Amino acid sequence: MSEEKSVSDMILEKDTKGLSEHMKKGIKNYLQSDQYATFLKAMGKLHNYSPKNIQLLLSQNKNISMVAGFNTWKKDFQRTVNKGEKSLKIWMPFTVKQKDENGKIKLDDQGKPITFTGFKLGSVFDVSQTNGKDIPKALYELSETKEDYQDLYRSLRATLQESQIDIEWKNLPEAKGYYSPTENKIVLKSGLSSTHTIKTILHEMAHSRLHKDGSFDKLSEAYKLQELQAESIAYVVSNHFGIDTGAYSFGYLASWSDDKKGLSDFESQLSIIQSEAKKIIDTVDAKLEKIKEKGTIENTFENKFSSFKQSKTDKEVGNNLSQNLGKANGL
Repeated sequence: MSEEKSVSDMILEKDTKGLSEHMKKGIKNYLQSDQYATFLKAMGKLHNYSPKNIQLLLSQNKNISMVAGFNTWKKDFQRTVNKGEKSLKIWMPFTVKQKDENGKIKLDDQGKPITFTGFKLGSVFDVSQTNGKDIPKALYELSETKEDYQDLYRSLRATLQESQIDIEWKNLPEAKGYYSPTENKIVLKSGLSSTHTIKTILHEMAHSRLHKDGSFDKLSEAYKLQELQAESIAYVVSNHFGIDTGAYSFGYLASWSDDKKGLSDFESQLSIIQSEAKKIIDTVDAKLEKIKEKGTIENTFENKFSSFKQSKTDKEVGNNLSQNLGKANGL
């Protein structure tokens, strides 16, 4: 029985316990570099979703890109779900107030209801299952123009400056860049292309957030874990911004154990990667939006000023022409 079929059966039977166990066992598939890249690529598109939900969505649709509920598509995007489409399932939290044996709601020391959070299956649809108004291009989707890369670089630099981290350029012999915890700065190799500059900053930014007290012994397991985390976060964020990630590789995955403890640790790492990538994406998106808005305002002002100068020039030309015509006609 295929994975897709077994997942479909469990969803149909509402076997949430079996589905959860199936997903837990299936995590070992992502120890393969190509499967891992697919997972991280989906994370870049769905950075607000947990690793468990990304895994569940991928098990139902390998080409998942943008999901929302039935009413959200209709209300927020003016799109409708195609007739006959099957919903995709995700884990959704719900909160329940605890009750005592008499059916009364339990209260804590402050008199507030005691609650617990559980998870149930909810429904969403991928954009490919809908039709209607075109999805507007997201602000963060790069067009690979010089201006777009400059705006993204400014957004990343502004994000780093919030942590008092500077960027410095040097003629490095081999590495594209590194993060120095002692000097709290990222050093980049002079002459990097726009794409490599952004990807290197993202990699070193991840180190600056997670590994200030990390290992520098390249043979240690700790160092391998640090590199996997940094490279994975850079991959997720790069995908979010539409930067080419074809050259990425995840060699350190090969050393990961696929026993019970290893898979549990790996699952924890996916949560760390998702959490940090989401924080970076949300922060940089906000900075990028401000920069884009500022650019729009400045462009609007310049256009108005240019129009004013042009109209003034046209008026002056018109007056001069009238005066010359008047002289020629003896007026």
